[in-house]
Amino acid sequence: MTTKEPKATRRSRNAKHTGSFADLLAGVQSDLDDLHEEIDSWLQGLPENLQSGSKAEELQTCLDQLDAARDAAASAESALEDLEGDVRGDVTYYQDERKGRNSRADRLWNVSAIVSALVGAVEAAKEKVAEGEEDEFAVLADALNDIENECGSVEFPGMY
Repeated sequence: MTTKEPKATRRSRNAKHTGSFADLLAGVQSDLDDLHEEIDSWLQGLPENLQSGSKAEELQTCLDQLDAARDAAASAESALEDLEGDVRGDVTYYQDERKGRNSRADRLWNVSAIVSALVGAVEAAKEKVAEGEEDEFAVLADALNDIENECGSVEFPGMY
């Protein structure tokens, strides 16, 4: 009787990363700015006969959704500056790093993964502060949750 060799465990496609809270939040803003710039360039590059069509409307809707996410990220950065508590330590997150995974939707998913890790860091830091100081953390957590919600609403148009 022969025994089968166990299958090798499949390696995770998500790579572990660590960064400072402020740097990760700045990276979120930068990634959202890059996505916005791409969609805006696409919209500006549409031929004149398509600039009033459904594709232009889809692109403008996407830009509006990305603007809302960028505004939420700016609010989070402002809340972080106002925060006296210590959430400025390192934060660990997981990012999909499969080859060819750099579509707009994949990059937005990675932004959401980072924001989710930041929310976790804020919640952990909030538990360590004195009673009555949680409000500042709640403002930051709300701003981060707004980023997640806005990212979830972004719909990138198809090519055609």
